Amino acid sequence: NGGGDDDDDDDAAPTSSDAENVQFQVGSIVRKNFDGKWFVGKIVEVDEKDLALPYYVRYEDGDQEDMSHEEAVKCVTKREGSHPANKRIAKGRAAAAKASAAAVATEAEESDWD
Repeated sequence: NGGGDDDDDDDAAPTSSDAENVQFQVGSIVRKNFDGKWFVGKIVEVDEKDLALPYYVRYEDGDQEDMSHEEAVKCVTKREGSHPANKRIAKGRAAAAKASAAAVATEAEESDWD
């Protein structure tokens, strides 16, 4: 019954802990465009029971709004309380970008000798 096991694994994939890993915390910074003008705000409250609009954002100009997770994903520019693994991933990406740039520079130097 290998097929049944695969179905169980697929059903088990989206867990509540997975959802918790993508939530933003109080203090996360958002940047959103309203009518052609950018505004910066901060998540000041998270209601984990409100799945439609869990984030309450207060902007620097005093405006405030409830925000969906989908919109927060697009607007959050700085996460508060990021998991240490996220920092390791960011460092790894930065190192890969630096190595890639060095390889391109080396290749360009070598082509000058041809």
